[in-house]
Amino acid sequence: MLTSAVRSIANSKFIANQSKKIGEDTAGYAAKFAIASICMKDGLGCYYYVTQSLKNERIPEEKRKFVAALDLSNGILMIATQLLLGATISSKKCQDKIKNKLFGNILKEENIKLAHEKLIKIKKFKGMPLEAFNRTMGGVSKYCTAGLSVITSLVAATVIAKRMIVPFIATPLASWYKEKYMDKNCNQPPRLIGQNCFDVYVARRNIKG
Repeated sequence: MLTSAVRSIANSKFIANQSKKIGEDTAGYAAKFAIASICMKDGLGCYYYVTQSLKNERIPEEKRKFVAALDLSNGILMIATQLLLGATISSKKCQDKIKNKLFGNILKEENIKLAHEKLIKIKKFKGMPLEAFNRTMGGVSKYCTAGLSVITSLVAATVIAKRMIVPFIATPLASWYKEKYMDKNCNQPPRLIGQNCFDVYVARRNIKG
């Protein structure tokens, strides 16, 4: 039964279409798959942190919803920015610009001819035709582009989006929420309870990294 189910899935049109896409754009597919897996992990982490905040008895009851709400907004921001930035960086247009910036001079026709002239002076490669060398350089270019697409997409998603953009947005958002809602709805001195809630949130974010 399990074998037949797996066979049905493997032979489905969806898998066939995805296999075709992988063959046409292996690097782009790998980059998108990596970003999607990171976002899924962050989604599960967000769910865990929110439920943990709501049930954590070490956090005073009046502060739990505040911390949970900030955990939720932080998770949504992380997923949204990673998807947006990752999709932008992994696009063919953006990758072509990055590749031309980094490797453009190397892949110019005159530089390839110059490299070929130097190569055939080596005894091992003597007599190697320019056409064969061009094919080899084409393969090098293809795999460099593939690796570059995956690396830049992951750097954009995990470093730029997650560690730079999200904290830049989340911190003012947390301050705004504290000032607008927490400071006005408490019997304690306004600045004290708001600051306490904010301190709890900041401490939790520092612990989580």
